[in-house]
Amino acid sequence: WCPDGCGSGGFKAPGQEKKGCLEFSCPGCDVAFCKKCGVISAYHRTPTGLWRSCEGAMRERDGMMATELRLESAKRCE
Repeated sequence: WCPDGCGSGGFKAPGQEKKGCLEFSCPGCDVAFCKKCGVISAYHRTPTGLWRSCEGAMRERDGMMATELRLESAKRCE
């Protein structure tokens, strides 16, 4: 199932998959994610285009989510 929550099953027909490729695009919403860990590919890609490990991508995702939560709960300075 799509990790972005679109509801698509994200299945591919046999033979359409590149050998050794960990990135998969959901046919429903076209969001790319890692087939191994399910983390959206944006967290796997470094600014230089390299592919982070699943553990590194999870740390990146968790750090970004924590930052967003802090910003949402922060009080605006006046």
